[in-house]
Amino acid sequence: MFLNRFALRPLNPEELRPWRLEVVLDPPPGREEVYPLLAQVARRAGGVTVRMGDGLASWSPPEVLVLEGTLARMGQNYAYRLYPKGRRPLDPKDPGERSVLSALARRLLQERLRRLEGVWVEGLAVYRREHARGPGWRVLGGAVLDLWVSDSGAFLLEVDPAYRILCEMSLEAWLAQGHPLPKRVRNAYDRRTWELLRLGEEDPKELPLPGGLSLLDYHAFKGRLQGREGGGWPGWRTQRIRESQSPI
Repeated sequence: MFLNRFALRPLNPEELRPWRLEVVLDPPPGREEVYPLLAQVARRAGGVTVRMGDGLASWSPPEVLVLEGTLARMGQNYAYRLYPKGRRPLDPKDPGERSVLSALARRLLQERLRRLEGVWVEGLAVYRREHARGPGWRVLGGAVLDLWVSDSGAFLLEVDPAYRILCEMSLEAWLAQGHPLPKRVRNAYDRRTWELLRLGEEDPKELPLPGGLSLLDYHAFKGRLQGREGGGWPGWRTQRIRESQSPI
């Protein structure tokens, strides 16, 4: 029998006393929207920040956080403002408070994984070794990690082996071979993953995005259109996609 859970170190005194942040949203959301919006605000604030009750908790000092901004949910725009309220001691023996500490630990792990170079990172999964390869695809081997806090106040790391199948064909090449539309696609210039909704006939020059750029300008800025400025567009013009909430 092999264990996949490893004790690391006890939390230090500052980690047991995260910063508490009060959140004010304008306009005030309905009750069913509060928690999803707080999770969005935690991501917008940056650092190692998570939802705690009707506010936020953070291991990052307030001066490095984005304390005000805007966000949108279900077609409604909101402005948010964060008010630091000092540090709050949390007891890992209390299940509710331990869950907040574990959420902070998991967010810390995510932030550290994003900084890794030379590996493929998706969420809490890290892939490093090529396990197999074929025409237009390859399989990477790695592990799914999780970091949480025990009732004794120590970090526990879980490691589970995992494999990731990657398609190396572009969407154009995939469709040219007669395959059906895939459910997910990935940017060619970074690793952001999207859910493919449909192919449309809109002119990308005429499709505006938030911030004033057209869809064509956005992808040109990202370097996606290098070598195709003079033409070579497929019969369809745009891909209507939205960001996936979970890695594939």
